[in-house]
Amino acid sequence: MAERQWRSVVVLCGGVGGARFLDGLAAVLPAASLTAVVNTGDDFTHWGLHISPDLDTCMYTLSGHAHRERGWGLYDETFHTLEMVREYGGEDWFQLGDRDLATHLMRTEALRQTDSLTDVTAALCKGLGVEPTLLPMADLPRATWIDTADGHSLAFQDWLVKERAEPPVERVRFVGPAKTTDAVLEAIEDAEVVFIAPSNPYVSIDPILALEGVRKALESKTVVAISPIVAGRAVKGPLAGMIWQLAHREPTAGAVAEHYEDLLAGMVVETGDEDTLPEGLAHVATATVMGDRDDRARLAREALDFADAITRVRPHEIWALVPIKGWSDAKTRLGPLFDDDARRVALAKKLAGHVLDELFKVGLGGVAVVTDHMEVAQFARSRGAKVLLDPPDSEFAHIIDASLDTLVRHKARGALVVMADLPRLDADDVREVLDIMGGHPCVIVPDRHDQGTNLLGLVPPDLFGTCFGHADSKKRHLSAATRHDVPAVVLRSETLGLDIDTPADVLALAAVEPPAEPPADPAADT
Repeated sequence: MAERQWRSVVVLCGGVGGARFLDGLAAVLPAASLTAVVNTGDDFTHWGLHISPDLDTCMYTLSGHAHRERGWGLYDETFHTLEMVREYGGEDWFQLGDRDLATHLMRTEALRQTDSLTDVTAALCKGLGVEPTLLPMADLPRATWIDTADGHSLAFQDWLVKERAEPPVERVRFVGPAKTTDAVLEAIEDAEVVFIAPSNPYVSIDPILALEGVRKALESKTVVAISPIVAGRAVKGPLAGMIWQLAHREPTAGAVAEHYEDLLAGMVVETGDEDTLPEGLAHVATATVMGDRDDRARLAREALDFADAITRVRPHEIWALVPIKGWSDAKTRLGPLFDDDARRVALAKKLAGHVLDELFKVGLGGVAVVTDHMEVAQFARSRGAKVLLDPPDSEFAHIIDASLDTLVRHKARGALVVMADLPRLDADDVREVLDIMGGHPCVIVPDRHDQGTNLLGLVPPDLFGTCFGHADSKKRHLSAATRHDVPAVVLRSETLGLDIDTPADVLALAAVEPPAEPPADPAADT
């Protein structure tokens, strides 16, 4: 099975566990394919500075600057400023280190110039050499508040740090505009898989999910959660107690899964915790505690492998699309080889029939023919194919793109665009392409001149606009994939690379497999 090349992975995260899982993904994925949507519900103002604890933890962890044991703050940190503030009798409950202060000074000053925390975060990440994209869940303040059992309401950092998370929690609520950013919604829309990091569901993930449009965007995505509970305990933080207080049940991986309701397609849990999960939820059990960076990378690989297993496109989810011209227009460049048009038309029908027959052997979701001629449509239906009628006089690429859009509307997860004049195509060739498509969103099979495109595999079918109709379509398809940050595989095949357009192609066909008795007319057996 072809190894999957991930194009777009999104992680919803917050806290130390979320940052460490994100760091593991960053170790095994290309930076351009990884985006984190980070909780900003615990952002607050302290000493007149804008503090973004979860963004900073992710940024420091990815850059290698995080304190290795505690997970938050910077390594080799000093606290001389904090000590001086304490001497003045100032607020000293939140530990801001001397080097850490530089981040908050830079962020606060930059936010005076712009309303976009997203832009400011990008600039800070660039300064620290962080290559994956970190997106704040919102640009506008959206604060998490804790209502306690004794009737008090505390800002999240006051409850967590100042009060050491000791007051029992009665409710978690969010204050401020429930507006996310276009960048967040676009990232989710483009994602092949969305991971929910091993973060606290109530105060790290729910603030993200509660923003307008986020849950709806996730409905059509494969969402995989990493459990933050191991053997009934939280790896870090107050989550176990919060599950008792808010859900009134034992803290288990199953409690976390049920908190996310029907959002999840699967879950990664600690070995031994799988029995707590809701029946029917796809899962994998492994070691989820991340002791060091090797552990992070291992867990990330196992999570990606699991996601691949439940998202890999199967043949029955892929449709083939075969464009066929009207018979009178087919193979006109072969005219010098025929003594009448009937033989030319017969050859075109035989080639198209062969392609359709071989495609049906593979077990695809369906085979569709796109044409603007009723005679071709009748021929396609007689072979068992669906028919998509295209408007006459449209550009070839536009016809293909409109047909691929139709396949998307019919729930196809992938598409093979196959030319109708491939005499050496067989079912095994198609299976090879399908295997590659299981791990790669774009497969290009060029013609024997390495210029045109005889077959194009796309996951999803509307991954990008096609370039059929151009003599250099192979090069154009590669460029389109690059523009869309899509990893493309070019599969050169002696059998799939041969199409019949010119007399030279007929000679090439004869050279590949000479007939037992060379016919006087290349179409004599039609």
